[in-house]
Amino acid sequence: MELIKRTLTAIVLLVLIYFLAVKGSPTLFFIFLQIVIYLALYELLNLIELKNEYKLVIFIYSLLISFYFFTQKISIDTIILTMILASGILLLKRTDSETLKDFSSNFSKLFFIPFYLVFSLNFIFYIWKVSYLHLFFLILIISIGDTAAYFVGSLIGKHKMFPVASPKKSVEGFIASIVFSLITAYIALLTFYKLFPPTFILLSGAIIPLVAQLSDPIESLFKRAVGVKDSSNILPGHGGFLDRIDSYIFAAPVFFLLIRYFTLLK
Repeated sequence: MELIKRTLTAIVLLVLIYFLAVKGSPTLFFIFLQIVIYLALYELLNLIELKNEYKLVIFIYSLLISFYFFTQKISIDTIILTMILASGILLLKRTDSETLKDFSSNFSKLFFIPFYLVFSLNFIFYIWKVSYLHLFFLILIISIGDTAAYFVGSLIGKHKMFPVASPKKSVEGFIASIVFSLITAYIALLTFYKLFPPTFILLSGAIIPLVAQLSDPIESLFKRAVGVKDSSNILPGHGGFLDRIDSYIFAAPVFFLLIRYFTLLK
């Protein structure tokens, strides 16, 4: 029953992404992406200990970052400076003798979380703007890599990679994710992705699963810290939105950098 739920949910999400990516306008695709990102942000904020007013500030910072990605009418250095100054002023006003011990933690969370999640995941929009084929390739590589890591790790995994963050992740599964991702990249090179440079495709096929397999356990540490398995139960069989997109937190910006690097080489 759980496998059926996971499969049906995955099919619905993939169909929705396909139509939005191929037929949707930039505004429509961006809105859909922001819905996913902010639901994941909501789940992440529920996992950490932070006052509601600080969560609201993080949400505002995140909106500034999203605005930057959509319009680029405000520079990223202006956003960073605004976040530093606003966080400092807020914490100066709100920190007393009882909450002094939490000052460093609160300052770090206010600044870190918007960039960790919202900034990183918005690179998906940049990838889509270059070509929806790039987005499909990214989804395909991560999906195949994660699936290979899960099944190979379950069958023969003996050497744990991250015992605390992800006890089920193994070195064997990690190697399998790279191998199967490279195979998938090669097949993509022969089919829908054949117009792009082979070096770029194969290099991406090796690097994307590498960063994706690192991104996942880092997100898991937030859940382990509070003793929960999933970020929420909103997606049947999959947990929460944060659980579904955790691999993209590192993979999306790295993939975009690869795209930009090879574009500059042309």
